Amino acid sequence: MDKKRRVLIADDENVNREFFDIMLGNLGFIVDKAEDGEAVFELIRKNKPDIIIIDDMLPVITGWQITRTLKTDEEYSRFSDIPIIMLSEMADPEAVVEGFNLGVDDYIRKPFSFAVVYARIKAALRNRETMYKRAQHEEAVAVIKSLSNTFIFLSDHLKTPVGNLKSAISDFSNIECIDKNTFVNLIAENTNRIMAALESLSAQITEIKKAENEISDHSLDLSDLEEKYRDIRSKMKAAGGR
Repeated sequence: MDKKRRVLIADDENVNREFFDIMLGNLGFIVDKAEDGEAVFELIRKNKPDIIIIDDMLPVITGWQITRTLKTDEEYSRFSDIPIIMLSEMADPEAVVEGFNLGVDDYIRKPFSFAVVYARIKAALRNRETMYKRAQHEEAVAVIKSLSNTFIFLSDHLKTPVGNLKSAISDFSNIECIDKNTFVNLIAENTNRIMAALESLSAQITEIKKAENEISDHSLDLSDLEEKYRDIRSKMKAAGGR
């Protein structure tokens, strides 16, 4: 893992808390420990762990109640994506099904093997990363489409009036008047700059459309998209646009 992950261990048995603290700490995790439900909520608000391992029959507020609150209470909506692994001594299939319906990511019976728990932790974190990447992917697609539509709008709505303006200037240049050449040159210079900016914009639209077609094959880095946008801006400024 690229960075240290924070794990919240919630168990009323001190030996279990200390066991996880030592084992996961040696594996590079940051470990928070809670012995009851109230402490769980306090640590979640304070540190927002990457994953929660919680005993189902935790004192004060049970693991089931904590899970229900995290997954359904608007006050805790910013924590609803935290994976939860439930520890339980019960073998009741209905309890297991209820846990998954509540939003538990995994369910492990006590007594447990640390190797199994560790494997489940890594799997839950991988699933969370996959969800984040999918969300970023969808965001990138939305940004690309938004930029494409904006650029297309600008291109379609500026080319015609600018072309008409150039035609009018061409006609005006055949009429004798004071400072006519100065006026014509000024207008021509600015319209040429606008057209150059629009040509650059058209090229960028082509690139973005290409990326839009390729987005299913790889996730577009939003920083790349921002760089393209800055490039467009710089080209427009260099061409005399605002």
